[in-house]
Amino acid sequence: MSTPCILTWSLPVISPAGAALAACAGQLGVRVTAVSAQQAGEPVGKLAGLPVAPASKPVSDLSLPAGAAVVFCGLEEGQLDQLLAALRASGQAIPLRAVLTPHNQSWPFASLLQELQAEHDSFAGRRPAP
Repeated sequence: MSTPCILTWSLPVISPAGAALAACAGQLGVRVTAVSAQQAGEPVGKLAGLPVAPASKPVSDLSLPAGAAVVFCGLEEGQLDQLLAALRASGQAIPLRAVLTPHNQSWPFASLLQELQAEHDSFAGRRPAP
């Protein structure tokens, strides 16, 4: 895998959660990359710097969550633990979180965010699980 990184959505570095994440990531040598709406159709793995084939289906509905999301890519378990602890210590919550896996690396970023939002809503009791 390329250099470990964190892909962020709707998480400005100047926000408290963004600043806490960026500070801890910097200490660990982990790159933080903000994903734009124009990049949301790209495969998650490609955004993380992996040689991934284009998504098999074009993203036709880019209804993306308004809230913040992060995708941790290539981090060691200890690094992930430190980042999550730093976020907890800062009192900031980022409810939509995922880890890049072989299963989701070819998904369009927008599809991963939509899935995370659906899971979050289901756990929060906002709608029945599919």
